[in-house]
Amino acid sequence: MRTQRWGWVGALLLIVAAGTHAVAAPCDTAESTATIPVDPGATPLRIEAQVFRGDGRAPAAGVLVYAHHTGANGLYDNAADGTPRRQAFVRTDAEGRFVLRTGMPTPYPNRTQPAHVHLHLWGEGVPHQWTDDVLFADDGLVTAEMRAQSSAAGRFSWVSDAPLEKGVRVVRRAIRLKAAGDRLDPRVRFGLRTCGAE
Repeated sequence: MRTQRWGWVGALLLIVAAGTHAVAAPCDTAESTATIPVDPGATPLRIEAQVFRGDGRAPAAGVLVYAHHTGANGLYDNAADGTPRRQAFVRTDAEGRFVLRTGMPTPYPNRTQPAHVHLHLWGEGVPHQWTDDVLFADDGLVTAEMRAQSSAAGRFSWVSDAPLEKGVRVVRRAIRLKAAGDRLDPRVRFGLRTCGAE
């Protein structure tokens, strides 16, 4: 009888353990390519990026990149815990590269800020930081000042022409890591919270 009872308990523990393992944090399973769900009717978007160390020359391998953006309504449509619905995690490959597949974001309903994709980065030896948002050169809300600042960054610019290639807008971008991390408002630390990195 005791053996049977412990058999039940053991089986239950195995099921619970298996279930726990099945819901691993996305940081643990992130690969160099990820997809954010596309809203119906949105133009497909592909972001091809390479992350470099602070010297701007050495590729940064194994860096976690968290991306999120608005949908066709210009909203994040966050879950009850504040997590954006359109989000993904990728980890840079040996050459510091990653690819995100998604749909074009839309400006906020007040239309004072251009459409954008947020990118946060962190990892071993890389403090949590954001990089300049992905912006689109044909967006009338991108100001002359934004364009000038982006252009001054040379190959690390963030305002992209994003040409249409076979029905997909394509952003090709280089990102340079910062030596110091950024202090984020607790309301936008959901990428870290999702991964239990806070």
